[in-house]
Amino acid sequence: MLSRLQASHLYSWLSRDAIQECREACGGHGYLKGLGDLRNSNDACCTYEGENSVLIQQTSNWLLQLWSRRDDKSQGPITSPLGSVDFLSKAQEILATKFSASTKEMAHFILLKFWQKVTGSDVDSNLQPVLLRLCSLYGAWRLEQHLTILYQGSYLTDGQSAQLLCDGILDLCAQLKPDAIALVDAIAPPDFVLNSALGGSDGHLYKNLQAAIYRTPQVFERPSWWKDIVDWQTKSKL
Repeated sequence: MLSRLQASHLYSWLSRDAIQECREACGGHGYLKGLGDLRNSNDACCTYEGENSVLIQQTSNWLLQLWSRRDDKSQGPITSPLGSVDFLSKAQEILATKFSASTKEMAHFILLKFWQKVTGSDVDSNLQPVLLRLCSLYGAWRLEQHLTILYQGSYLTDGQSAQLLCDGILDLCAQLKPDAIALVDAIAPPDFVLNSALGGSDGHLYKNLQAAIYRTPQVFERPSWWKDIVDWQTKSKL
């Protein structure tokens, strides 16, 4: 239960940020039915089972309790059902390591599980290169979001590492561009479930928008207040 609470703040914030970026990318159209409903539905997830900042504090307190018994061999190794705290057993080694552009290992639980799944024997060998690039992009994107923390903790010590990280993200985006539509289609719900003129699988954005407008009840009828606008001078008492 506690492991699930630890992860819920990460997933809810990731969903919130992803929906918001998609909404902004669509401009004014992003307020139409679909993305707006998703954002409204997801907002509450940042508070379910406790506000996210409170969950982070609870997780920190739990980790500090585990840290206090790291040298107590009588209680056995520090572990959790999902293995998310196994890094504590290598704490001294991690603390002595400085991040650099050539570092190949990232102690990030979700990224590690993603990589393990992608490189598994049950994944089609034709799909692995694309999924590995997607995995790398996710890891680099997460690091870019926390550059300030990395510099404060001395994991980054020069501007070159940050620049290489940003350049790597742009390079990965360019490599993934030919497969972007296929990746989205692989997880996209059917059009009748999505129910969005913006997200139709045929990609005909404005044609679908026009069709949605035409299907709106009374769209070609005058509003009930049209006479008040036309005859405002004759009815005015001023």
